[in-house]
Amino acid sequence: MDDCLAEACAFAVLRGRSINVYLPVGEMLVALTPIEGGRALHVRWRQSGIPPEPPFRGGVLWINVEDGIASAPNCWQPEGADRYWTEEPTLERIARQRAAAGLGR
Repeated sequence: MDDCLAEACAFAVLRGRSINVYLPVGEMLVALTPIEGGRALHVRWRQSGIPPEPPFRGGVLWINVEDGIASAPNCWQPEGADRYWTEEPTLERIARQRAAAGLGR
């Protein structure tokens, strides 16, 4: 599990409620629950030996939105992407992800 997903799981656990997570690429995570987030963090800890940490390390990498959190622009780069990779505009990405998940606009 990469650091982006680990931080998203930590947000779900710390908030104590389900959240939608708008990742920098691909589809969004719909209704990530605190139990799922905690389980994923525990599995990561057991597999890697790296204990869970609270989000916000190294600055704010997330934006609060109405129904959850969205990755901030240019904070997470996909593994293996070259230095010329550019992220799509944040609001367009969120709209695309919401539409793909059937959540409307």
